[in-house]
Amino acid sequence: MAEFSRAALRAPSLIRAWEHVRDHQRTASVQALLRIGQTEDARRLAAQAMAEEDEHLRQLAQSVNDVLWIYEPHSSLFLYVSPAYEREWMRSAEALYADSREWLNPVHRDDRPLLQEAFDRLAGGNGYTVEYRATVGPGEERWIAERAIPVASQGGQALRIAGTSQDITARKTADLELL
Repeated sequence: MAEFSRAALRAPSLIRAWEHVRDHQRTASVQALLRIGQTEDARRLAAQAMAEEDEHLRQLAQSVNDVLWIYEPHSSLFLYVSPAYEREWMRSAEALYADSREWLNPVHRDDRPLLQEAFDRLAGGNGYTVEYRATVGPGEERWIAERAIPVASQGGQALRIAGTSQDITARKTADLELL
């Protein structure tokens, strides 16, 4: 190993080389800190955008009369049901989250097999469109149009089912009066 004298270590060319290395390291450190700052800014902006999007979706779900829902066929659980479920159907969302069979309780007994068959298809990742009668409130019968579609993973496997349930009583009553 070569030994350097003190005088050689203080040589202008070696000092300039060392200062260049130090300057390069400082520059690299500053650049790294800037990248970290940019990454944190990007994360913060992404989180802010997601929060705004969540707020928009929440406002939408709270303002529509249709019941929006998300069901997970593998666990047979509802992951989400919009506030319209309690407001329009006068049913407990908490009870539905605890037992997905609650969905069938307000359905007219003659229409339950139709809806049960459609619901059973959800396990296979198939959607459906069906109209049925349901009793809401104290004995008030309504017609419901329900649509469900699978929400698939990138691999194509149905992870969840997204659906809407819309009160179509006025339209159905008008249709029946025409007959």
